[in-house]
Amino acid sequence: MNSTQRKAIENWIDNIPTNNLASQPASASHACCSHKLQESLLTPPGTSALHNRTKRRLTELDAESNMSCSEPQKRLRRTLTTDTASLPVSLPDSITLSPSVTTRSDITASDRPRQRSSSPNRTKSNLTLGTPKIKFLHESADPGSDLARQLLVLLTADNEKWEPEAHEIDKISAASCKCDAQLRSEGSWVIEVVRPLLQCAIGKLPLECWSVQTETVDPKYQPRYAARGTYNRKIDLVVGFPVDEWSTEYEGMASRYPDQCFSHIAHPHTGARFLGPGFEVKASDGNLVEAQVQLGVWMAGLMTWAWDHRWGDSLPPPVVGCISIGERWDFYIIYSVEVDESARPEVRVWGPLSDLDGRTGTCKATAMLAKRLRRVMEYTESQYIQQLLRAITT
Repeated sequence: MNSTQRKAIENWIDNIPTNNLASQPASASHACCSHKLQESLLTPPGTSALHNRTKRRLTELDAESNMSCSEPQKRLRRTLTTDTASLPVSLPDSITLSPSVTTRSDITASDRPRQRSSSPNRTKSNLTLGTPKIKFLHESADPGSDLARQLLVLLTADNEKWEPEAHEIDKISAASCKCDAQLRSEGSWVIEVVRPLLQCAIGKLPLECWSVQTETVDPKYQPRYAARGTYNRKIDLVVGFPVDEWSTEYEGMASRYPDQCFSHIAHPHTGARFLGPGFEVKASDGNLVEAQVQLGVWMAGLMTWAWDHRWGDSLPPPVVGCISIGERWDFYIIYSVEVDESARPEVRVWGPLSDLDGRTGTCKATAMLAKRLRRVMEYTESQYIQQLLRAITT
């Protein structure tokens, strides 16, 4: 196209009548059409790639301009959709996939996690339906056992013959205050408060305090009920009879029980020892009902073992159980009663007994608690072991 032809086209475009255009509303779309017509007429064929890219860009801009002028709502929706699609998709770290959505065919219903676990209150109630039955009695209730009543009278009697070492009491009380103020865990309470206090109460008596936190009850002495396995059946500490201090008694029992199983615990050490009082420990914010379930199940195993090994109609002696939640100590008396036409006894947990409870918040309160525990130890190494040996040998 020469300059003369180009000039003629420009003049023709400039002389186009504008009457009809004036009668129409001025819009960006008409201007865009005129601009594109002029560009198409004036641009020679065979333009460079740069011109082609420029033309495509102008076409996109014209389309967007037309849309913005004629359909603003569609333009807005398109912009939002484009922006949303271009955003990177990322999940917060707190979002995790539930294992219940798995589609593996080899997972059975029993392998899937339970939707709801039993509460401590429900488990405590279920124990009354198990075998053996475990009943929790309020301190105001009639225990239905003369041996349990006699033991309570013995434990509430004054103990003026024995006094704890002052430096031991000061150390234990200080440790209790530290654990409470610092919100220490259950393990700290066991190591720094409960076990030292029990060792103080034992003194030179032929007893020992053993940790049984990782030792389970033999399955044949566990109560059978529907919620089995929901709650821990272990306690923290137990007072037992060491072999070197009771060699005569152990030798006398060896011929009668060749398997050397002298308790309800499935452990080579503790299972071959006679056991006495049990202690469950919780931190200051521990659950009392949960602790009662643990103590009740564990001590019921001990009562069941003694019941299975008794001779004649002799009843195993009652035993003391204790729950320590922070500075508070609650005492229970656990014993068994015979149920008509039943091979298993009914185990009763009587307490907590307010006449025996104690604290470790002050040195005075700690000393009083130590004297109470001393009475428990004296009963354990005298009347308790004598009645137990008599029940399983006579």
